[in-house]
Amino acid sequence: MTLHLFISLLMNVSLLTLVATLLTRLSSVQKLLVDKSDWWSGNKVFLAVIFGLISILSTYTGSDVDGAILNTRVIGVLAGGMIGGPIVGIGSALIAGIHRYLFDVGGFTSVACAISTILEGIISTIVWFIYQKKDKVYTYFAIFNTAFIAECVQMLVILFVAKPYIRAFQLVNVIGIPMILFNSLGLVVFFSVFRYVMDGRDLEEARSIGLSLKIAEICLPHLRKMHRSKHDWDYTRDTILSLSDCLDVMVTTKNTIQISSSKYASVEEKDGKMPEFIIEAINTKKYTIRRMTQIENGKKQKIRLIAAPMIAKEEVIGVLVLFFSERNHSVESERGLTEGLASLFAVQLELSDLEYQKKMRRKAEYKALQSQINPHFLFNSLNTISYFCREKPERARELLLALSKYFRNTLEDSSYMIPLEKELSHVKAYLALAEARFEDRLKVDIEVNGGASCTVPNLIIQPLVENAIKHGAMKRAYGIVTVTVEDSDKGTVITVSDNGPGISSSIISSLYDGKALNGVGLENVHKRLISIYGENNGLKILSGSEGTKIVVEIPYEVGKEASDNFNTDMKEESLCELL
Repeated sequence: MTLHLFISLLMNVSLLTLVATLLTRLSSVQKLLVDKSDWWSGNKVFLAVIFGLISILSTYTGSDVDGAILNTRVIGVLAGGMIGGPIVGIGSALIAGIHRYLFDVGGFTSVACAISTILEGIISTIVWFIYQKKDKVYTYFAIFNTAFIAECVQMLVILFVAKPYIRAFQLVNVIGIPMILFNSLGLVVFFSVFRYVMDGRDLEEARSIGLSLKIAEICLPHLRKMHRSKHDWDYTRDTILSLSDCLDVMVTTKNTIQISSSKYASVEEKDGKMPEFIIEAINTKKYTIRRMTQIENGKKQKIRLIAAPMIAKEEVIGVLVLFFSERNHSVESERGLTEGLASLFAVQLELSDLEYQKKMRRKAEYKALQSQINPHFLFNSLNTISYFCREKPERARELLLALSKYFRNTLEDSSYMIPLEKELSHVKAYLALAEARFEDRLKVDIEVNGGASCTVPNLIIQPLVENAIKHGAMKRAYGIVTVTVEDSDKGTVITVSDNGPGISSSIISSLYDGKALNGVGLENVHKRLISIYGENNGLKILSGSEGTKIVVEIPYEVGKEASDNFNTDMKEESLCELL
């Protein structure tokens, strides 16, 4: 008799394992098993029905033993609750428990088995909560123990509920050990089948994420550009094709296709309209899947298209479409790859747009600062010329011609960055005015020992020379100003020094702290240098009672980049246009 019970239970456990294996092959069941939504979501109801039906199957395949049913019903109920939580555990227990009662109404153990089935659902729920709270993974030992305890509870319920007691005791004595042992081992095997699916899906998802990150990292230099060319998008497509098993790539904006392949011409724009599945992805902000048949080399090839919207600032800026062969069965993995890449690409495009806006703001600030210099220079120049108007009108005329020539050159060259040589010519034009005013009291030396290929911000040295003359050298009976240009390991160093009484430490501190100064020159130049070259590349001032030395450092690489950025005409563009 005992051998017969063991064989019967072994067959039932084998049948359940087979059922579990077949179920986990269904993509719909796989989605339910790996569903990460809350435990009270609607998907859990479907899981409860599935595990409830599995438990019902165990009732039908059970063996009759003295008016009771030797079964593996506990396996479905416990597995459901431990995998899906309260809704699945208690839901499947109610389904299986009610069915057990109705299956043999008035039977010897009908009520006891119905009650014990519901209690098993509660036990699985308690175990689920314990492991969720501790964020732990079920061990095989814990799974075995859960079934062991649940089956012991069932035997106790039969003893206390089934009548007469003597008959219940005899029944438990016969079926107790086989059911406790086999159902505990059976739950371990049954649970392992579902765990394999969940772990496999997690592994697929991890691979998709890893591949997405790898592709995004390789494409990063091309995606973060403010103005992407066809070459950049072609490089992105070739990278995706080389690292994944997709057949082709399409990238679109909301209105036009950026890159695509002529192999799939049927997906191209028709009558100026985007394909419907791409419009659907844009409107719903969710991925869409379409299928098509392509004839290649005389053979039909079934293609699966997955379109994922690229969303930045809660708006769809484009759509990424990947083409896969229908022979591949890992649809979820392909969808994960497509959505992952679309998300990462959107982030990079949004970051490049932010960088573009940042540069535009810097350019606007720089332009505003530069606009302060010309009126300031003009005012001081006219003030100088006014000294000669009565006593030396001919000299005043010469200076006015020099000033007009200077401003004509300035207006003709609207570049923000100019060669150092041209900037020094501006300085010399100003010195013609300054030396005419102060005559023999002022001596200015310009020593150029480098900077042949250096570009500097327009009108960046002249205000420093003017400040050195007006507030430094001319505070002495005889003023000396020296301008030197030298090359260093990091860039070009421009130094403007004077023999004046020095600049007060409070003014220097206010300049470095960003506080407003009374004059325009020093503050303006310092802010413009920081705007272009960064916080650490403003003016460096060394000042004392014997004079002042102001140093400007133009870094080689940063200087070239600044020249390119500020001399390139930029148009206002949206994120979609930048795409």
